[in-house]
Amino acid sequence: MLEQFCLKAAPEIWADAWREAKGNHPPEAADLQRVLQGNDCCVPLVWSRKPMLLAYSRAGYERKTWKLPVDWMHLKTVQLTNVTVDRLTPVGTAEVKDGEVALTMKPAQAVVISPQ
Repeated sequence: MLEQFCLKAAPEIWADAWREAKGNHPPEAADLQRVLQGNDCCVPLVWSRKPMLLAYSRAGYERKTWKLPVDWMHLKTVQLTNVTVDRLTPVGTAEVKDGEVALTMKPAQAVVISPQ
């Protein structure tokens, strides 16, 4: 259920919000690649009042770098919160470097990224 939400629903909700904001034009390939890469994603949670991203990986990875939204460029660190179907658990922070954050993810792990 978590995988379906992260890899299907959240990216589609983001794309719908993009189309609404851009006069019904779909996201460009580069923008889609920024949020969804195969079975990994880092999607803006557009319905949240607070700025947040949702990162997920089906297979996990040792280190992957994700580009942050433009309005996050001034950040030095971001807060990470592990997401499961049952709960949210703070897991610490990650350094922001050149507008990007590098993550290490376990298989089937979801993490919310928010400004600190």
